[in-house]
Amino acid sequence: TTKILTALVAIREGDLNDVVTVSREAAYTEGSSMYLKVGEKLTLETLLYGLLLCSGNDAAVAIAETVGGSEDAFVAAMNAKAAELGMKNTLYTDSTGIAKDQYTSANDLAVLACDLLNKYPSVTDYTKLTYGLFKHESTQEGDTEMVSSNNLTRGKFYQQSDGLLVGSDSEFGYAMVGTVADESTRSVAVIVGAADENYRAAEIRTLLEYGLTAFEYRQIETKGTFVRKINIKDGKEKKIKTEAAADFSVLLNKDDFDKIEKKVEITKTVQAPAKKGETVGEIVYMLEEKELGRVEIVLSGDLENAGWFTRLIRKILSFFGLD
Repeated sequence: TTKILTALVAIREGDLNDVVTVSREAAYTEGSSMYLKVGEKLTLETLLYGLLLCSGNDAAVAIAETVGGSEDAFVAAMNAKAAELGMKNTLYTDSTGIAKDQYTSANDLAVLACDLLNKYPSVTDYTKLTYGLFKHESTQEGDTEMVSSNNLTRGKFYQQSDGLLVGSDSEFGYAMVGTVADESTRSVAVIVGAADENYRAAEIRTLLEYGLTAFEYRQIETKGTFVRKINIKDGKEKKIKTEAAADFSVLLNKDDFDKIEKKVEITKTVQAPAKKGETVGEIVYMLEEKELGRVEIVLSGDLENAGWFTRLIRKILSFFGLD
């Protein structure tokens, strides 16, 4: 699962058309492999293919050396990106996930996966595959058949899923970051510390399907919707219409949409003349004392000053309590 961030940094900071010459360090990296050869030449995109399909550790190191200049520099970029995403319980010390002195959390992995899938959804073109062929064109050696270790994406188990990546460790158990999408929603789930790969896949499937069926991303405010009339000082009219300045959508459990409370906060006294679009307050959306978000409230139109005679009459009426 470390390779999710390796892929994200590689796509963001590298050029997928760059030609890479494989170093000895990359070729002899232990663990899962796309069987790179020392001196072999291939594109960064092909390395990404091997990284995401068969979780190639050799691909990860070759990517790190190419994009970062060295693996240490690349790992520094990984940690900077993790901090940028707010991954507070994460530290990386290599690009492969082999080292024992690094750590992350299920929540941080979910944040990372969502960022990758939102910005670069085409990664699922690789992660949904079960098999792939890597042709060693520059060395003229036999092809390498790459096999995904993600049993979630194998058709006989959960063919709707299109990724993402898995991991395992003799001490910490089996981990997976899984994803699936329907017509309107993408669900991402994470499991760590599973007893075996079958339990890992079964639990992830349960979580993913729960995400699709129980949650919804729904628009609950539409730009231009009338909010209320508010007082305006010295205007041609005594009140002026306001409206929502933007759309607002939120992802929630479907049962919670009926519990949303909208609080209208008018924070500005309006003085004529007033212009359409002037901000006068906010709509605050709350769910059980938790703030979901805010949208500005703006004036729906212009309003001119009241004439001197109108203002005089209003003062007289106000004096007698008839305003």
